[in-house]
Amino acid sequence: MPTTTVRDTGTHTGTHVGTHVGTVTPARLRRLLDGDEEVAVLDVRDPVARAAGHLVRSAPAPLHDLERRARGLVPRLGTVVVVASDPALDDQAAAILAGLGYERVHVLEGGLDAWRACGGRTYAGTHVLGTALGEWIRTTSVDAGAGVDDVRARARQTLEAAGVERVDAAGLARLVADPTRTTYVVDVRGPAEHAAGHVPGSLHVPGDRLVRAVEEHLAVRRAHVVIVDDADLLRSAATVARLRHLHDGPVHVHVHDGAAAPVPVPVPDVPVVDAVTGHEMAAMLRARVVSVVDLRSSAAYAAGHVGGSVHARREQLPSLLPGLSSPVVLVGDDDLVPDFIAAEADRLLGGRGDVHILEGGIDAFPGNLTTADPSYAGPVVDRAGPPPSGPEGDAWHRARAAWAAGLLAAVAAAGDPDLDFDAGALGQSTSIRGLQPVRP
Repeated sequence: MPTTTVRDTGTHTGTHVGTHVGTVTPARLRRLLDGDEEVAVLDVRDPVARAAGHLVRSAPAPLHDLERRARGLVPRLGTVVVVASDPALDDQAAAILAGLGYERVHVLEGGLDAWRACGGRTYAGTHVLGTALGEWIRTTSVDAGAGVDDVRARARQTLEAAGVERVDAAGLARLVADPTRTTYVVDVRGPAEHAAGHVPGSLHVPGDRLVRAVEEHLAVRRAHVVIVDDADLLRSAATVARLRHLHDGPVHVHVHDGAAAPVPVPVPDVPVVDAVTGHEMAAMLRARVVSVVDLRSSAAYAAGHVGGSVHARREQLPSLLPGLSSPVVLVGDDDLVPDFIAAEADRLLGGRGDVHILEGGIDAFPGNLTTADPSYAGPVVDRAGPPPSGPEGDAWHRARAAWAAGLLAAVAAAGDPDLDFDAGALGQSTSIRGLQPVRP
C-alpha cells in the first residue's frame, strides 16, 4: 500500500496542564493511523463544518452531545483517542473525554490546518469512505448474475476468503469480555428479523447502512467486529465483501440463535443537575421570569417548540448565556440529554444555580408547541444532508452525484493510503456485486 508523506513541523508531544490529555503532531498521527495499535480519531465539530473538510478516517462525534455518544463510538477506555478538528473545540472535547475516564486522549496540535500544512489530506462531503468504495466497485467489478444457490455458496466462499471466523455464543462472550481490545457487535439484518429476536445490547445497523456510514459506527481502527446474521449468511457476506476495504480489524460472524448473553452497553454517569417540571416551567413562562434554551436538533425545534425559546448548540452557550435573564431552562428530548450541558452551563455562569433542565424533556411540557417565530442562536449547522424535496433538493443531489463521480480521481491524484482499495483483498473483486442487497 502506498504511503502519504506528512512532514513533521517540529511540534512536540506534551500534556495539557490540569488534565490527562496529550498532544500529537501530524506526523505522529500518520504513524498511529498506519500502525498496529487501536486508535480512534474523533472530529467534534458540527456536521456542516465537518462536511466542509475532514480527515477521512475520523469519526463524527459532535461536541454538542459528546458524553452520550463517546462510549458507543469508543467502548474501551484504554484505546488511543485523538481529537482532530478545530483547536477551539478540541481541547474542550479532550477534557470531557478525560473526565469520562479515557486514559490515552490526545489532541492534534494545530488541528486540521496543521495536518494539511504538513501534507495531509482532508475531504469535503459526507460518508466519503462508503461513497468512494461504491464508486470503486462500480468501476472495477461486474455482475456475475448468479442464482440463489450460487449466491449462498458464494456467501460462504466470501467469508472464508476474507478470513472471517464464525463464533458461537461462548466465543462471542469471550470477545466482548476481553479488556485488551475493542469489540463491536453489529446486527446487519433487516428490521423484521431484528425485531423477531436479537443479541441484547448489540448495535442494529443494516449492512447497507453500515457500509455507507462506517465511520459513524466503527470509530476504532483495528477493532474486532462481530457481524450478527441468520444462518444463510447472505447479509454478513455482502457486508464483509465491502467492509474489508473499509475496516482493518478482525471480522467475525455470529449466527443468531438466541443463546448469546447480553452485550454490555457502557453508559457514562449522568451528573445531578437542577430540574424543573413541565408545569413549573409553564408557570415561569406565564410570569415571564425564565429563559428557555432548546438544545434539540434544529429539525425538531422547527417542527414544534416552546414559544419564546431560542435554539442553540453547546458551543454557542458561552456567548449566549450571559445575555439571558435568569433562571435558564435547557430543553432536550430522547435524542439529546441536556444534563451534561447543564452542568457545564452552570459553571459558565459561576455556579449561581440559575441553570435547570426540563425534567422529562420536551414531551413533559404541558402547553402547546408552536412553529411560529423561531429564534436561533446562530446558523443552522446540524443539517449536512439534502434539503427537502424541490428545486434545492434536486440541485443538491446533482451536486452530490458529480462529487461522487470525481472522488476517485481526487483520491488517485493524492495517492491517499486511507482510500487505497485493494482489488485482491478478497481474492476476486468481481464477486462483490453478486452478493446483493447491500449497496453503498
